[in-house]
Amino acid sequence: GIGPALGVGLGFALASLGLDGIPDRAPVGASDWVLPIMGAALIAACAGELLTKGAKAHALRWLLRLGLVAVIVFGPLKRPWGNQWEGVEAAYWLGGITLWMPLALAASDRTAAKASPFAAGLVWTAFIGGLVPVVFGAGVTAQSQIAGGVAAAIGGVTLAAWLGRKTLPHLRAVGTLVVVYTAMLLAVSWQFVSDMAWWELGVIAATPIAIALVDVIPGLRGLSVFKRQAVRIVLVVAATAAVSGHHAPELIKELTGAGGSDDPYGDYYESLGG
Repeated sequence: GIGPALGVGLGFALASLGLDGIPDRAPVGASDWVLPIMGAALIAACAGELLTKGAKAHALRWLLRLGLVAVIVFGPLKRPWGNQWEGVEAAYWLGGITLWMPLALAASDRTAAKASPFAAGLVWTAFIGGLVPVVFGAGVTAQSQIAGGVAAAIGGVTLAAWLGRKTLPHLRAVGTLVVVYTAMLLAVSWQFVSDMAWWELGVIAATPIAIALVDVIPGLRGLSVFKRQAVRIVLVVAATAAVSGHHAPELIKELTGAGGSDDPYGDYYESLGG
């Protein structure tokens, strides 16, 4: 289903270009990489759905996804890799990231397959929308606003799923965009780039995988479709409330003009001028 993915991609592009404008330089800081990575993810997600069918489609989809993982590791994470991680620590971090993304992508595939398009879209809308306060709290103000645009776009796809019901294709490609965008939100929010706490990063990274476990754990797998969806929603709300709840007052102050972050990017490497 490329239509829903194109809708989410358009929502991201409008929010990103509307807030940050058209880039006038090659990517330098982590924030600079979000737009090109998301563009590549949209192309990869759509190509995996369009070009082939059957086993070839599955192999192509994962080849493109592994390419995205490599681009993220050697793109926005290259500077932290060289400046912050050394020796065994670098191996742990890079190995963890390289394993997490495919696992999260596989989890998003399972969610798309086991839940209806409406149910999957609802969970992903709540997830990305729930991350807005914590990304803002990390000091990445522009990206928190863009996240709101992405959540709204997924919400639009979800509404289309509800209206179209049987006519709307699955949201596997949208799930790919959700995972890649989550990875980029984490990339711009690392403690040595912005100010996200490590435990917050861990909860966010674990949530897409936990959502899929609802359809795997025996005790939950036997529940009705409606009850399993309720568990997914409760899980997402609990996870995002845990990481975002204490940042919400600060965000509300910013939205009402009573305060907030003065730094629109919160990107350490950008503050160094490259």
